Amino acid sequence: MVREFLQSGRSEQVVVLRAPNARDAKDYECPATPTTVRLVRVATPNGRVQW
Repeated sequence: MVREFLQSGRSEQVVVLRAPNARDAKDYECPATPTTVRLVRVATPNGRVQW
């Protein structure tokens, strides 16, 4: 999803990331549910793009 966002040229997008597997959720102490995030593209004054 992040690659698609970067290639799209959009300035922002809300996406739902898939849930981590049970082991990763336990190791990183995070919920094993999908997560909604907002991806934002920022252009610095020198023209460099950050995300």
